[in-house]
Amino acid sequence: MTGLDLSVDEELSCAFEPCLNESSKKGIMSKSFEQILEEQQRRVAQDEPIEHVIASLHAEGLTITDSMKAVRSLYGVDLGIAKELVSSHPVWAKVVEANEPLHALLRRLVQDWPETDNGDTVDVDAMDAEGR
Repeated sequence: MTGLDLSVDEELSCAFEPCLNESSKKGIMSKSFEQILEEQQRRVAQDEPIEHVIASLHAEGLTITDSMKAVRSLYGVDLGIAKELVSSHPVWAKVVEANEPLHALLRRLVQDWPETDNGDTVDVDAMDAEGR
């Protein structure tokens, strides 16, 4: 971890606060992830629009991350596409906005730390474009 500035503890803590607060509000599910996924599989099989499925995942209490996992499973898409589909849906707008300071901080940290342990460089622009 050479070259990583660890003096951002307070900034990092502030960046995490909105997503931690949002996680404590959401994520309380009356059903298991598997039960929700099974119900949504039926909706997908009946050609329910993906926008409705994503809204339903949110309404069921899934976190944004679990919703991305569900979309990957339901539609057979890769993580980047699932992330884009879920995070661009209006039901997740507040969470995406609340997490932007964290993402900006992480991008800055990666820019300040341009080499991986094996000597490869990190392409921050490619990470943003691919949703990673």
